[in-house]
Amino acid sequence: MELIFRNFGPIREANFKLKPLTVIVGKNETGKSFILKALYAIFGAWSENENLTQDVVSKKLRWVFQTYLNKLIYTGEEKSLILIQPENIEKESFEEIRIVIKRNFKWKIQLFPSSSQLFKPKFKKVNFISIPTILDIEKAIAFYKNRLPNNYGVPDIYSDFILNIKDIGVAEKIELKRLYKKIEETIGGQFKYDTKQGIVFKRGKSVYKINLVADGIKLLGILQLLIERNLLTKNSLLILEEPEVHLHPSLKFKLINFLKMLSMEGIYVVFSTHSPEIIRYLEYLFKVGKLKKENISLIHLVLKGGYSKKSDTNSLEDLFDEILQNLTEDYFKLILKEQEELGEK
Repeated sequence: MELIFRNFGPIREANFKLKPLTVIVGKNETGKSFILKALYAIFGAWSENENLTQDVVSKKLRWVFQTYLNKLIYTGEEKSLILIQPENIEKESFEEIRIVIKRNFKWKIQLFPSSSQLFKPKFKKVNFISIPTILDIEKAIAFYKNRLPNNYGVPDIYSDFILNIKDIGVAEKIELKRLYKKIEETIGGQFKYDTKQGIVFKRGKSVYKINLVADGIKLLGILQLLIERNLLTKNSLLILEEPEVHLHPSLKFKLINFLKMLSMEGIYVVFSTHSPEIIRYLEYLFKVGKLKKENISLIHLVLKGGYSKKSDTNSLEDLFDEILQNLTEDYFKLILKEQEELGEK
């Protein structure tokens, strides 16, 4: 499946193939989060509704981004385009979905075709993992959304996750039991939802309140909670925003292996990063043959003249080199500047 974004947020144009493991890389303000949230809004709305209509997509985009839709258009342009195209029409149930956001529309978008009633949803479930501290405030989020469901304040990327964890019980048969056990071994325990205490961490005979647990462990615990509810199964989509932020390097590499394992189980995994460590580890997996070219899509967003575009580099080998240089050049420039200043003294 190919996705095309034009004049969307800070992105002038970015086109890429959605593969089992899709990694979006770039410095801050290049549009990584815009793409992740758009994917969640569109595919999330599609998985939750038999008929993907303009109203359905408009509302989901609105509550995910928490703004008027015309604010999502790149400055100076009149409209934005998100295009979804299958790689092989014979294997897909749709030819093309074209989503147009016009500046003169406050709440509506234009969807071509206007209804996708005949289209089979690409993913049966879509999940978005953001900041691990969301577990600390799960009660507040649930209370707010139950009392004020149509108010701004809590984006759907947070509330959807919390409400799913609260409303869907542990599955009788966990589909990804092997991965669940591996995460349990890594963190030394299990995350559970308790109706009285909320989400807790059980390690041996000890039970810890969630606010006493390290954020890095919480991130893996979120995966655990999704797996035990079968919210992560074959033909689902998992989106993560900079998942490495709270992790020690050793846990970063374990997380990448967990995500790779998910992608091999028929789950599409999309995540953003600006971590050279993550890119170097992905490059290592690719070089030793543990990550196949046909299974990874690497997108490099580059900021140019106030807007960002996808890099034109096509070779995966060259793209790894380009990304690592881009992510580390500011650090080395700073080192050189400090050395020059020390030399002058």
